[in-house]
Amino acid sequence: YLEQTVKIKPREPIPNRLYREAFRSKPALAIFANHFVTNWCLYLMLTAMPAYLDKQLGFSLSNAGVLSVLPYLMMVLCSVLAGWVADYLYGPKMGWSRRAVRILVQVPVANMVAAVIFVGIGFVTNVALAVVLMTIAVGVGGVVYSGYNANIIDVCPRYSGVLFSVSNTIATIPGIVAPILTGMIVSDPPHASQWQIVFLIAVGWFGFGSVIYVAW
Repeated sequence: YLEQTVKIKPREPIPNRLYREAFRSKPALAIFANHFVTNWCLYLMLTAMPAYLDKQLGFSLSNAGVLSVLPYLMMVLCSVLAGWVADYLYGPKMGWSRRAVRILVQVPVANMVAAVIFVGIGFVTNVALAVVLMTIAVGVGGVVYSGYNANIIDVCPRYSGVLFSVSNTIATIPGIVAPILTGMIVSDPPHASQWQIVFLIAVGWFGFGSVIYVAW
């Protein structure tokens, strides 16, 4: 564990070596990678999906009322449900290891389900189906609170807030890069193949995050 590596003493101020060791710790790097991947796709949804639905499919979310907030309501529901399931699997009745629970939540559920959905979004032409897929993709993003997010406490419980701040700083980069890259790929008027490239890049990130998380 990262905290054991740093050997923090009681009541010691946040040591500078905590940051150094964080970038040498494979578990911490796995968390950083998946935080980055999750935020890439979340920021992509926030910034690109309204334009995709509007310019590509001819549907404006600004006039859709509850549909515009439905994905984020789904995220709240999924985060609560995932927490309950994770605690149940980790509890005495099921007896799963903490590592197994984190990997189950993060990789096949959060990453792979979202990856499949992103592939589908790039090829659908039906507005209703696109909105449903978008809602599910954002919703399953809520389960990461029982994946890499809770994993930060596993790795470094005493300074989990500090480690999260490092992770969140790295994961803010997609908020800058993803919209810029999307703007470089998608022309005006857009073509379906251009959006498919944008969504397949996200799928690639999901694959990368999954491999790193399982390995490290």
